[in-house]
Amino acid sequence: MGNHETLETIKMAEAKREISFQHDLYGAPQELCPPPSASGSSHTNAKRDSSETLVRKGVLPAVDLTEVSSPYRSGKVAASKDLNHNHEGEFKEMHLHNRPENHAGADALVYVRKDFDPGQPVHLLIYNHGLGSTVSSALERNQIKEMMANAQAKTILVLPEWQAIPGSRNGSSGTFAQQDKFTDMVQEIMQKTPALHGATLDNVDRVDIIAHSAGYSPTEAEIYKNPALSAKVHSITLLDALYDRHGFDKWLGNNIHDLSTGSKQFFNFSNGSTADNSREQAKLVASMLRHKRLSLHNYAADYGSSKRHVDRHAAEMAKRSIVFASTTTGHFEIPGQYIGPTLAALNPEREQASA
Repeated sequence: MGNHETLETIKMAEAKREISFQHDLYGAPQELCPPPSASGSSHTNAKRDSSETLVRKGVLPAVDLTEVSSPYRSGKVAASKDLNHNHEGEFKEMHLHNRPENHAGADALVYVRKDFDPGQPVHLLIYNHGLGSTVSSALERNQIKEMMANAQAKTILVLPEWQAIPGSRNGSSGTFAQQDKFTDMVQEIMQKTPALHGATLDNVDRVDIIAHSAGYSPTEAEIYKNPALSAKVHSITLLDALYDRHGFDKWLGNNIHDLSTGSKQFFNFSNGSTADNSREQAKLVASMLRHKRLSLHNYAADYGSSKRHVDRHAAEMAKRSIVFASTTTGHFEIPGQYIGPTLAALNPEREQASA
């Protein structure tokens, strides 16, 4: 049974059960992209509004990011206090042959912790920034280096410069969405990073992707156009980033069993701009689980509000592998609030340290 047929079967089953959804499982007048094609093919080739069009329509935020400061500039970074603090390392600015466009600045940033052990399998963490940012500004604004205290020592952080014009509100990604383009970028990055001691993609046993805002677009290219990498993807975290309502349906459907057991993770935190899409996605995932007769024990959809909602979401991520939640945290402040807890939730060593 193809992916499209599976999703249609779920839709019909849910309709028969008369679950009181506000909208139909797929349909909503404000959806931003067409539904999956009958062939079940990737949505990355589907016609959709460009990121700059979404800004113009008021769907994607249009804010001067130079005036936005992280709530963690005061130094209250969500880093673990009970883990090894020997994580201090250096970011290496990369100028690559395999790049999506000729950039004046860095084509990527890579970070390897000081306590990285080349004898261990490599965990690759990818952070895809949103519009109006570059890899360098995203790094500084969100204090991602400090957040790396929450990750395992064998984690390598890569920030790819996916925009053709970094820092602009133009969503063009040059050649980034070409087949295997990102795989070639990662291979070259690893070859040019001395701290990895010759490690290659073959040494990577896990890939985790975090996407903020328009970072959903390169994330889709990474999981649908790079089979050698996408086979290793264990988690996707969307930080107010679900502007393509059906963009992750295929990945969720293909991995629903592993998500239900906790061997893979999917987290989606939404603010006003992606709230409708995210709630519909939450309903779809719950339907997938029921349709496959899988447990919902590791599933949580949290739309409550409180002053400590970020802490509550962090606790949910630590216990469950599928978390949907709304947040009152500002769109441009979400990475600074949620990257640290996400890395903590993905790190089994934290569970051992707190046990």
